[in-house]
Amino acid sequence: MERLAVGLYDGMNLDWLAYRIAQVQYLVDGLEEIGVVCQQAGGHAAFVDAGKLLPHIPGRSVPGTRRWPASCIKSPGIRAVEIGLFPVRPRSENR
Repeated sequence: MERLAVGLYDGMNLDWLAYRIAQVQYLVDGLEEIGVVCQQAGGHAAFVDAGKLLPHIPGRSVPGTRRWPASCIKSPGIRAVEIGLFPVRPRSENR
């Protein structure tokens, strides 16, 4: 509970929030400068279409789909995760 309280407290600090948003914007600007198309999601993340970035790796290839997020943390220290297409697929009538 203490850690949750610290996170909530930090999240209310407008200077800290501005800093985090600027970090994500810096990342997005740098990626777009080298031709990587990003979709920024608020101040907490930047979504990268790895299929366009790494077309030589089949989309359903495991561990291929895990390599890029792993290399992000290994070299520049950027926390990354592979989430697949679930959050970006259009909703169907049956869901």
